[in-house]
Amino acid sequence: MQAQSPSNTKKFNIFGPSAQLFLDSVLRQKFIPQFDGFYHAQAIVTKYFSGNNDCVILSELQDPDGFDNKIVHLQFTLKGWNLIQMSPEILYVDVSSKLNSPRSLNDTARIHSRVYLAEEGLRNGLNQNYNGKNVLIGVVDIGFQTDHPTFYSSDGNQYRVKRFWNQQKIGIPPSQFNYGIEYKDSNTISSAVDDDGTHGTHVAGIAGGSGLGSPNLKYRGMAPMSDLAFVGIKYTNDTLTGSGLGDYIVANPTIIDGYNYVFKYAERIGQAAVCNLSWGMHTGPHDGTSLFDRSVKALVGSGRIIVGAAGNDGGNQMHCNQKLDGDTVYTVAIDKNRRDFRRENILVDIWGGVNDRLSIQVALVDTFGNKLLESQWNRAGDCINCGAYKSLLTNGLDTIWIVWTEQNYVFNKKSNMLLIVEHNRPNTGYIRLGITSSGEYNAWNSGQAYRWTSGSFLKGHKGQSFGKNFVEGSPEGSVGENGGSGTHTLTAGAYINRNEWTNYKGEYFYQSWNEVGSIAGFSSRGPMPKSQEFPTGRIKPDIIAPGQMIASSLHRRLVPGWLNNELVYKTQYKGSDVYWAMFSGTSMASPHVAGIVALYLQANEWLTPAEIRQLWRLTARKDKYTTNDSNGNSGFGKIDAYETLKILDQYTGLKQKDKKEGWGYFLKNDRELLVGNNKLCEHIQVEIFSMNGVRVMSKKGKNELSFDISGLSGGMYFLKAQNLESYESFSATFVR
Repeated sequence: MQAQSPSNTKKFNIFGPSAQLFLDSVLRQKFIPQFDGFYHAQAIVTKYFSGNNDCVILSELQDPDGFDNKIVHLQFTLKGWNLIQMSPEILYVDVSSKLNSPRSLNDTARIHSRVYLAEEGLRNGLNQNYNGKNVLIGVVDIGFQTDHPTFYSSDGNQYRVKRFWNQQKIGIPPSQFNYGIEYKDSNTISSAVDDDGTHGTHVAGIAGGSGLGSPNLKYRGMAPMSDLAFVGIKYTNDTLTGSGLGDYIVANPTIIDGYNYVFKYAERIGQAAVCNLSWGMHTGPHDGTSLFDRSVKALVGSGRIIVGAAGNDGGNQMHCNQKLDGDTVYTVAIDKNRRDFRRENILVDIWGGVNDRLSIQVALVDTFGNKLLESQWNRAGDCINCGAYKSLLTNGLDTIWIVWTEQNYVFNKKSNMLLIVEHNRPNTGYIRLGITSSGEYNAWNSGQAYRWTSGSFLKGHKGQSFGKNFVEGSPEGSVGENGGSGTHTLTAGAYINRNEWTNYKGEYFYQSWNEVGSIAGFSSRGPMPKSQEFPTGRIKPDIIAPGQMIASSLHRRLVPGWLNNELVYKTQYKGSDVYWAMFSGTSMASPHVAGIVALYLQANEWLTPAEIRQLWRLTARKDKYTTNDSNGNSGFGKIDAYETLKILDQYTGLKQKDKKEGWGYFLKNDRELLVGNNKLCEHIQVEIFSMNGVRVMSKKGKNELSFDISGLSGGMYFLKAQNLESYESFSATFVR
């Protein structure tokens, strides 16, 4: 490809990696096929962008980081793609693919998190019993047995799943979307067939299952009286199966649609809502600036919470991070299932620092580190090769295939290369990456591009380094992009729940290597990369919860034989088999946290993600497995439902007034409170009071006022804002 002019270089900076793949007609057909002549994309546009018949806005969100911008879901034709490329109102675009052919992841845990004390709150000094009543839990996942008894009330008289949107099937979709099928009444929901695994059934049972069908409701979830809404994620298209690349191109935008669907329904029925996502990938900057995280920021707020799983790469050397000064390092990038396939392929995302120069080289080496094939060095974002491009290198019988995309990402000023690399000798060859940077780089290896596997960065072959300038990866920084790394997603890591149990056959099992209470070895670690807003990086996960050997509901049509040891209970309900089994992963810790958040929202429906983080800072349990302060292994500590509710319970029934006349507030970085009015008020006053009525801060100004709240002691506060000209006022509460 020929070098591009500076104007073209600027134009190509609006294209994310999937949009770059779309630019190449061959790669487009391979990864992003059309459906009925249409393609789809997520984009950030100015408020003046309106589209046309060939480029239609299907849904939109107010961009939280740009007052004059919108985050939109576009449906377009190839003719409409020309408008996208040329329109000055398009600021950034990532192409997605979703509308293709349909395809037919507590018992003791409740004790560890002291949920049992909250459930019997009246006996334990609280003003009510906390069970999630009148709060909506949205589960965005796959594989729901919708007629499992745990989704009924504990007496079996009420069906609690209020909505089910299966994005993978064809039918009548929700009114604000144009794919999938929506089930809206108890009969159609409970009879819906969804046999895409059992993951969603298990996850939903942890968050909000009633336990009906288990002995004395033993295996009920954290919020057993909550209302439920299910979204079955569309994560494949006609050419991509479930995979790291499929998660990026297909699942990312459909997950955002799922959140939006749940929150819109909650708004219609007047309930607070929490969504759970036990799903993850590693394509993206991991610093809170991705288009996915920007969309989450637009969706969450008062009474709108998203909880995500940190990921299960805590024992995996899948993240590589170093600070370079123009020098070069090498690493071996492998798929951990490499010997199971005729070819090895990997999906690697590499990011430089802010305004740093990043160059990448790909080579094939033998088991001694000897070079067999080698690409040229490519500098990310210099637009020598704009868009996606391909390389094919051969030497005798050795072949290596490379798909490159490059960008200077406009929202964090970092250079980026996304690589798909494949070679034909997985038993005797390795993919070697060369990395040169003028500053810090971060790289994540997802394993195979076309399957769900995992990857690592190694120094060499069988523990022997290929040289002194070879580096290896680390589990630190392995928290996933869409499930865990966002600034406005509450991220759950996992700790060991139990090490002994008896299965449904009465057989006893004991795992001596697992110490109850210790952080699970699989739980992904932080911290997150540095960014302009967080120059020292961010701590993730935010909290840890039980995530190993968690007993919950199992899909009756999907009971594999290998699960017998972890199958803890089997019975019948209304003539059908009912199962309960134990799974492990941060997929289990996340709904544990989401269910407890539903208890918080039962106490105070106005809570925001930032306020919940502050509550955890005050109430999370510390022990010998955690540190005294937040860190990349255990966050603020272990979630303690009862301890947090002792604070919230004091203000049960206190309602936040409707945000009207342009008023709003935002907690930034746990240190700064911003209160303002977007109607350009010249004279406003904001006062902050402790909950016993003592005024602790006051300030006058115009439009927006900033308060340094770092000196306030931990707890809840009341704010009152007033327009001194019209005397219209706004009041709210926040947690320091």
